[in-house]
Amino acid sequence: MTAAVRICLFVGALAGIATTAHAEPCTGVFMERPLPDAEAVETRFADVPSVRGLYLWQEGMRDGLRYVLSADLTARITPGPGDRDWALVIDCSAGSECSRDRVGVPPASARTFATALEQCLLGEPISAPVAVAPVQEPPEPCGIETIEAGPTPAHTLQRLLATQDATVGRIDGIVGPRTLAALERALPEGPSSPLDIESALAQLNTLLCAVQ
Repeated sequence: MTAAVRICLFVGALAGIATTAHAEPCTGVFMERPLPDAEAVETRFADVPSVRGLYLWQEGMRDGLRYVLSADLTARITPGPGDRDWALVIDCSAGSECSRDRVGVPPASARTFATALEQCLLGEPISAPVAVAPVQEPPEPCGIETIEAGPTPAHTLQRLLATQDATVGRIDGIVGPRTLAALERALPEGPSSPLDIESALAQLNTLLCAVQ
């Protein structure tokens, strides 16, 4: 059988997909339309038949992942050229649903992409990917959070001043001359007069957390 005859039979088999229970893939029966939002897209053909007799495919990149969509309604997702840490294989040849097989541990982004490829192969609209909120690291503890609170606000104030290498004397809950001097050095505008210990503690805590 000549190559020309094989190509004619091949094209006829592909055209038959449109008249079967399979809907036309989003890339077209002949893989002529690029996958939406894909880059470096190429459509390739080989006249050596695959297991199912069809050997036409589209390959490209999307969201940093490499994909191959085949006319036999299968697909493959890999990290990229030369990287074979994992692979995700999709088979939608059954027509109504798809199966998946994996090698290694594909990331969540690959599983999301696989859903889009399944929708494409089944001729369904490709839904927009669900945005995943970035994981926010909890803020580093600061100020009062870095010490053990004392039995009174005055004890806590002295302990907080001591973390700044201030000389407060004994941490006894008595705001004497050393504690007052350390507080005046720590607060740019100085403590209020008469001294409000809880207010001074709040000001010092805000100041220390702001400069962290």
